[in-house]
Amino acid sequence: MWLVRAGSDWAVGADSHLYLALARGLRAGCGFAPYVQTCGAPELMRTPGYPLFLVFFLAHLRLAILMQAALGALVCLIVARFAGRRGGPIAGILAAAIVAVDVPTILNSKELITEALFQAMLTPAIFAALEGNPFLADAMLGVSAMIRPVAEVLVPLVAMPFVVKRNWRGAVAAMSVPILIICAWAIRNQRVAGVFTMTVEGPLNLYMYMAPAGHRAS
Repeated sequence: MWLVRAGSDWAVGADSHLYLALARGLRAGCGFAPYVQTCGAPELMRTPGYPLFLVFFLAHLRLAILMQAALGALVCLIVARFAGRRGGPIAGILAAAIVAVDVPTILNSKELITEALFQAMLTPAIFAALEGNPFLADAMLGVSAMIRPVAEVLVPLVAMPFVVKRNWRGAVAAMSVPILIICAWAIRNQRVAGVFTMTVEGPLNLYMYMAPAGHRAS
């Protein structure tokens, strides 16, 4: 429906410009750094999953929006399958409908930001853990972390279904790949900037927003 509108400027917000610059940097051989006329400093806040996705659509941004819509439909199908196998066809249809009409997701998916791709990777990761498939769960969660760093806090969550069943081997297997990916990216950041962390977003938010707000409140 969004593609009925002409052009693609409506899909490019403030964060979109940053992701597009990182995608151009990957294509220009800058490594994971933005490219605006020249290569910038290595990126420390974002991870490369979504810019890698955008690399294939730099000349056709409307096609990227179409792909994100398709990913949203895929998430609905995954939810319908999971709920339908446990509660029957009506449960599957209702669960998918709830996801399909989620307004924030619809609005975010029309922009060139991580939402649609992140959901498409995270949803099967969670459902795979609930179904007792640690290998699919850890692979998809690892990919999710490279799309949006917040996935790192979900690593213990994906192991919980196995812990409840006292399947310790499954719990370890479900966490192994995400932990390796998170550590590998933290090593990358240590190498290029001297900070052993997956993202500097947390400290930046603390120093730039939370600490000043707390100071004003006091």
